[in-house]
Amino acid sequence: MRAVQSSWISAIRPSPADPHLWTFCNIKAWALTGLGQYEEAEYWARVALRQPGATFWSDLALVSALGYLGKLRMHNGPEFGSAALAECVTEHNS
Repeated sequence: MRAVQSSWISAIRPSPADPHLWTFCNIKAWALTGLGQYEEAEYWARVALRQPGATFWSDLALVSALGYLGKLRMHNGPEFGSAALAECVTEHNS
C-alpha cells in the first residue's frame, strides 16, 4: 500500500489543477474503503467532491464510507436517487 500511496502522491504533484484530480482522490477513497480504513476513506471522498468536475462516483465513495461507519440514516420515503443521496451526504457534511 505504501508504494501505491507514493505513486498517488507523485501523480497529483505535477498539476493540482488537473481536471482529473477528483479521480485520484476518488480512487484513493475506494481503495481505503476496501482496506477497512473508513475514516480516511471518508476524508478522501470529501476531498474528491470538492474538486471541479467531480462526478457521482465521489458521492458513492462518500456514501459507502459513511455507511460502513454507521453514519447514514435510513431513508424510507418514496424518493430515491440523487435527492435521497444529497440528503444523506449533506446531513453528515462536516
